[in-house]
Amino acid sequence: MACPRRTSHYFSIVPSHEMYCIQSDFLASVYGGLFSVFISSLYHAMESLPNLKNSEIQPFLSVLETVRDSGLLERFDVDIHARFNDVEQQVRRVSGNYYETKIQQLQSAPGVNRALPLLLMTDELEKSAKLLSKRFPDPLFGYIRPFLPRYQADVFCSQVDLVSLVVGVQVPLFVGNVLSSQKRLFESSMNGPTPDVPIQDIFTLYRRTKMLLDMHTAFCPQCVPYAISTILNVADRSQTGLTLTSTWAPSSNHMSGNGFLIPTTKQANM
Repeated sequence: MACPRRTSHYFSIVPSHEMYCIQSDFLASVYGGLFSVFISSLYHAMESLPNLKNSEIQPFLSVLETVRDSGLLERFDVDIHARFNDVEQQVRRVSGNYYETKIQQLQSAPGVNRALPLLLMTDELEKSAKLLSKRFPDPLFGYIRPFLPRYQADVFCSQVDLVSLVVGVQVPLFVGNVLSSQKRLFESSMNGPTPDVPIQDIFTLYRRTKMLLDMHTAFCPQCVPYAISTILNVADRSQTGLTLTSTWAPSSNHMSGNGFLIPTTKQANM
């Protein structure tokens, strides 16, 4: 135990403003260590996406919010913006890996309907987005105390929006898969009176893709809107009594809000 006389002597010879600086520097170093530990824990917790639960990361968020509210961020010997960017990049990486694994599982299932895996993937993406939106309706650090300096608010404001990050990765990957499959889908919808891909599935895939693009626009308003000129080729189906547009391309007629030509049907030989 420190001797009271020696302690009082120490305080008597150290000016009060220097004592405050010593204590403040020590507290800043402690908070800096806490920030590094818990932002790392948050980083690794993102591995559970898209099945991550709020309860799994709430302890980390509570500590990080305490650090935020301390007002000592500027004294941390860490790059705050870089660490949050690392978390966001982790979310994007995990989301992309999850998508690739899921679509490979669906496409490896037996069956000749090439549209079915894509249709099932639209259900998976919609379900994941709705679940994350319910569990994380706001960015993880979207709440800002009004007395925080502007530079500190910039660090935490609207950072790590899980839904936007996940949708922003997975929907473009899905659209890429659809575009790369359009030739095979076209051929499979034309191979005989009972084609491998029913024409109804082509229309359903169009509607589901449009739904995902609408979802992408809603959750990622900062992204450049899609302007896809062609998504699926559809042929003349004279044997079924229907003639469909030869391509889904931009046109002044039947244009949807996402740059798609809405498929139209008419009786053949009109």
